[in-house]
Amino acid sequence: MSANTLLSPLLRSLQEDEVFRPREPVSLRDAGLDESLVESLICKTLLAVGNESGRGIAKRLCLPFAPIEGTLKHLRGSQILVHSGSAPLNDYYYTLTENGRERARAMSRNSAYVGPAPVPLEDYILSVEAQTIRAEAPRRSRLEQAFEGISAWDRRSTPGLGCFSTVLQATASRPSLGESPVVLVNIFGSLGFLRTMAN
Repeated sequence: MSANTLLSPLLRSLQEDEVFRPREPVSLRDAGLDESLVESLICKTLLAVGNESGRGIAKRLCLPFAPIEGTLKHLRGSQILVHSGSAPLNDYYYTLTENGRERARAMSRNSAYVGPAPVPLEDYILSVEAQTIRAEAPRRSRLEQAFEGISAWDRRSTPGLGCFSTVLQATASRPSLGESPVVLVNIFGSLGFLRTMAN
């Protein structure tokens, strides 16, 4: 078995792209999910909401529709859920059968969690590390762009402002017409005042 076959889809995408962009899973295996877990989440979701389209269920699980479509068909074939009507985009509305409600209640006693499908811990750690900014240093051009429309005065270089350095609250009152709001900020460890240029 080669090293490439051992890599997760997320790790492969991190190695191919410079910017972190998680790939949309095309199957439950790609998402790192067990079918029984997804069945449980679908049943508990329908127990909570009563009636939902296949795409609505997928949205609640934060998964694309394609990976769960087979699971919905399997649950329907097992008479856990039934179609309760047609939905747009060649989809159906689903609801639990009586047998399905009993099964969903048993699943809820086992684990009450209902919501987005979990992400494998390894993929979560890789995605967090891929988005870190530890190695990045702010560049002057990026800072100027971020602070565009704001002029800043440093208390150390502006006479008379040093006495205000202990003020830690900005008032919520609107300044008189023609004045810009003044905000006390901490920039790179030194207190200063910012006056926004636009009202």
